[in-house]
Amino acid sequence: MAREFTEETGVSLDASVWKPYASLKGADASDWRVHVFFAVDDRINDVRTMEEEKVIVTSSKAVLLGEFKTMGNVPWLVSMALAVATAKESCSMFEIQEIS
Repeated sequence: MAREFTEETGVSLDASVWKPYASLKGADASDWRVHVFFAVDDRINDVRTMEEEKVIVTSSKAVLLGEFKTMGNVPWLVSMALAVATAKESCSMFEIQEIS
């Protein structure tokens, strides 16, 4: 995660800063799996686009309120990350499985 973030944004965060908090998988567990991480760091405003994918910084509030359009599952993934980051959630990992 740390290497990929550096490649995409130009900002290097130590691997220990990245916290895995969710895993999403397809309806058939062998279909696909996505591991989701978060990091909290003051250098967020230093990120810049380094590759083809455009890097955009927005507030979590804008995502949660729907002011910044995302894929449908992003707002609840952000909500889960905030709950884990602020110790409002006592679990260490969410396991989410798509249904057909």
